[in-house]
Amino acid sequence: MTTVPTMDRRIELELRGADPQKVTDLMLDNCNSGGMIEGLTDDFVSLERLSMINTKLTSLKNFPKLPKLQRLELSDNAIRMGLDVLTRCPNLTHLNLSNNKISTIEALEPLKELPKLTYLDLFRNDVTRLNNYREETFKMLKTLKSLDGFKGSSGEVADNSSPSEDEDEDGTDNDDDEDEEEEDEDDDEDDAVVVEDIDSDEDSDDDDDDDPNLDDDEDDDDDDHDDDLDDEDDDDDDEDDEDDEVEGSDNIGLNYLQKSDLGDDDEEDEEDYQPDNEVEVDVDVDDDDEEDEEDEEGAARGEKRKRDEDDEGDEEDD
Repeated sequence: MTTVPTMDRRIELELRGADPQKVTDLMLDNCNSGGMIEGLTDDFVSLERLSMINTKLTSLKNFPKLPKLQRLELSDNAIRMGLDVLTRCPNLTHLNLSNNKISTIEALEPLKELPKLTYLDLFRNDVTRLNNYREETFKMLKTLKSLDGFKGSSGEVADNSSPSEDEDEDGTDNDDDEDEEEEDEDDDEDDAVVVEDIDSDEDSDDDDDDDPNLDDDEDDDDDDHDDDLDDEDDDDDDEDDEDDEVEGSDNIGLNYLQKSDLGDDDEEDEEDYQPDNEVEVDVDVDDDDEEDEEDEEGAARGEKRKRDEDDEGDEEDD
């Protein structure tokens, strides 16, 4: 179970060894005060924003003097009275006392001593149920601009901005300055309009013949023309592809016919060449053999006759 730190312990944790005189923001929400303020001293002379939401406070006794404090959050406590101690904070502009136990207009009277109090929140206090509560509160607190988030007694929603946005450091209202700034902005806008008119006139003189509709039509025509060119290119590509296919098919047919013709020529050459050569070779060989045999026989016969004649001559000599 987590232990809720006491207020003085929480202050030590928030400081982390820092000098209290240099602290400008201090948040002590959800700590256990024990009903009254503990550990918060006059040393916090530079403190500008202090939050003590849901700290179980029933009294503001021991509240220190904080000369630079501007914003104080005390919602979700049990405070009934004792708001007079807040006069120790002369620069206080925002005070949140919502969801406390304040029940009478008289309990709010000490707040009249706060010369810069601008925003006050008493939402979910019993005092808000009183008749003429808003009218009486605004009547009593002259510097008040916003009560419970609403502007003035009319009940308009208020802008609870920081004091630096609506007031100077001396507490004076900046509404006059804002009005002057708005007038300057209006003048600047008028000047800008005049400049724009001059520029528009110059543009109209330079572009008398230009017609946005014609430009759009020309752009459309250009787009259509580009589309037609693209279509023609696609058609040309298709025709080229068809021509390539036809040429390819013609080449295939020619190759086939050439191959078939070559095949026929080869067959005819083979038929003419092989049988004829074989027959001629055989005939020539046979004729040569016969002639050689006849020559040999004739030579043999001649030699025999010669020998016979020689023999006869020898016999006669004998």
